[in-house]
Amino acid sequence: MAYAMVRGWALLLILAMWATQVVAAAKPPLHVVITIDTETSAGCSSRGCVPVPIEDRILGLHDGRYYGIDLMMDLLEKHGMRGTFFVNSFLDAAYPNKEIETFVHRILARGHDVQFHAHAEFRCLRLCPRRDPGCWRQCTRHESFIGGNSYEAQLAILREGVRNIERWTGSYPVAFRGGSFDADENTIRVLHALGIRFDSSMDLPSQRLSKLYPANRVADHEGVVEIPLYTFRDDILGRQLNKFADMESLSLLELKQLVRTAEQHDLRTAVFIMHSFSFCREPDSCPNRQGIDIFDSFLSFLRSEPGVQVIMLKELAREYERRPMDFIGSGYVPTYGYWTVLYRSFNRFSLSSNNRLFAIANLAAALLVLIPILVAIRALYRRRRTGGPLSR
Repeated sequence: MAYAMVRGWALLLILAMWATQVVAAAKPPLHVVITIDTETSAGCSSRGCVPVPIEDRILGLHDGRYYGIDLMMDLLEKHGMRGTFFVNSFLDAAYPNKEIETFVHRILARGHDVQFHAHAEFRCLRLCPRRDPGCWRQCTRHESFIGGNSYEAQLAILREGVRNIERWTGSYPVAFRGGSFDADENTIRVLHALGIRFDSSMDLPSQRLSKLYPANRVADHEGVVEIPLYTFRDDILGRQLNKFADMESLSLLELKQLVRTAEQHDLRTAVFIMHSFSFCREPDSCPNRQGIDIFDSFLSFLRSEPGVQVIMLKELAREYERRPMDFIGSGYVPTYGYWTVLYRSFNRFSLSSNNRLFAIANLAAALLVLIPILVAIRALYRRRRTGGPLSR
């Protein structure tokens, strides 16, 4: 009798373990999208606008070595992955087409993804004399901008950008990201009119597109699917600040936390971002060895996670049409506390003015608390040594 009961319970345990494995195997993976905004700076100052060379901000040429998109592709390929490069479609206003086509073709030849990025202000380099900052201000505020502009104006601007991407890549883009994440409801309507099915411009819940789409959840609005950047909150002593998964400013610990939290809360899709100049921003911070090491270690971590699939946006777009529910997750927004933020501020101290400010402010506050305590301890120690109250 006892033997039969033990055998029955053992059989039930085996069946339960098997069922758990079947459910786990059937659960869709967390789709991680590594995106690189590939752009230069317009280089504008009070004296005018002189664009930064492509070899500086996109190729990252420094002391005879490349620390830009080529190094990023090297690291992705080292771990068997590919990335999505959002290329500014208005670079032709400042650089020869041949120069743009050369690096775009190199990205494609290595099996990576190129999609449509729009810093529309670059068009003003074509419309204004470079030494006329007044014309630049007029152009960027009243003619060549995306979010807040009319439907007709955005349609003309983005149609021009689409033509450039198609000309450089030989294929029509499937995804769009506004420059500085600039987009609104008219942008979505224009993308639909242009036949661009996917957008990845939503970064924070305060952004214009938050009226149309939820945070951290793939969603369709009027035929355009939003693939939002992975958003989280910092909770600093009760004050909450919205952030997004920017690999330039987060520590390796935080990046790992974000992935594990996404897996635990069934987010299904998580978009991370960096820039073509993340490893080589300025001469005095090029190369950014810490940033390179963090990116390499993060990719290694992603490869080791069995429930994670790193995917390009063009692949996601194709698979979404077949199995949309595999990509539509819970929309959970993680919140991280004071100690995580403090660790980030010291870990990435040199790379962000916000990190430096937070670290220094906390250090100063700690000293203000610690110094009176040390003075009191010293006074108590001296009193005990002298056997009575301190004398002057």
